[in-house]
Amino acid sequence: MSETPLSGKITALPSQGAIAAFLDRHKARDHAYLEVVCKMLDAGEGSFVTHDEPVACDVVLPTYEVRARILETFQSEHAVRLRSEVTAFCGKLAENRGKSMRWMVFRAHTGTHYLFAEQIETRELLGALQIVSKLHVSPEEWDSLWK
Repeated sequence: MSETPLSGKITALPSQGAIAAFLDRHKARDHAYLEVVCKMLDAGEGSFVTHDEPVACDVVLPTYEVRARILETFQSEHAVRLRSEVTAFCGKLAENRGKSMRWMVFRAHTGTHYLFAEQIETRELLGALQIVSKLHVSPEEWDSLWK
């Protein structure tokens, strides 16, 4: 895993080949969060963490199925949106049993993170999750997300 701070235009960062290629493959047409991330990158408002080691979709699926069930216990706007994203991701993971995926994670300076899961062979975007790190927001903001 390597963390790479990015600033300026993506095209001005040829040394960030994996990130640039990922963003090139998955324009905003694949998911609205990609447009958000590109704007933040242009403004220097975050960094990518790339996970180069592939992980089996079968291994990730049970964890996210449990997360979806836990999210059912919350009714806030944040929880409902996240549950919808996680459920859609679980569906894609189930469709890709026996295959592998990799994570591309964008960490915004605001405490909001965007996780993108890409199938290794086809490079299909399997899911995009917007999460908020409890470590990077105030207790009041954290509580407001879940109530």
